[in-house]
Parts: sequence; C-alpha cells; structure tokens
Amino acid sequence: MTIESFDPNLLTAIRQFGFTGPRGIITYDYENKDWDTHLTEQQRYTLRHLLHWHETQFDFISCHDKALQLPAITFWRALGKPVTAWTIRSQPEADAAAPFVDQIVFEGFAPAKSA
Repeated sequence: MTIESFDPNLLTAIRQFGFTGPRGIITYDYENKDWDTHLTEQQRYTLRHLLHWHETQFDFISCHDKALQLPAITFWRALGKPVTAWTIRSQPEADAAAPFVDQIVFEGFAPAKSA
C-alpha cells in the first residue's frame, strides 16, 4: 500500500504510527490563493519548499505539472526522490513534463507510446 497526501501532518502521523510503506507528498506552487484560502503565508512557504521533510520523511513527490521546475522539486529529484506529475490532460503537457518526472498521472487522453 502507498499513501500520499497534501497534508504533511498526515504523513508524519502515519509514519509515527508505524506505517512503513511508501509515503508521498502531493504539492504544487501554492501561489493560487483561491485553492488554499486557509493557509498562512508561512504555511505556503513551508509547503512550497518542502521544508516539512524532517517530519514527513516522504519517499516521493506528486507535483502539479506547473510546479515541476520549482527549486525544491529539482533538488529532491536530484537527491533521488521520485517525482510524478499530475494531472496531465494532453500530449503536449505530457511532453513538457517528461524531462522533469519519473512518472505521469494522465487524465482524459491516451498518451503516445514512447519508442
């Protein structure tokens, strides 16, 4: 079983309660304040830069495709953390995301087969 969440507190809690399966943090750029009106600027900063890792100890990152080139995402991928992109709805979006990810979450289309 794999667990992933936008909420770092959930990942921390399941780790503390003994869950040993893969844990993933779902993230994005946290710049669209209409999506997350309940967050403070400090919380947005922490989430955007994945500064919760010392508590969550996530195994992979599930990232909105528009945030794949954030420094934190690039850094963690360089350290070997797998990165997936969500949610890709067209072949051009898939092609743009491909250099920055290990896997893609597709929705509403069949991606082209790679060679």
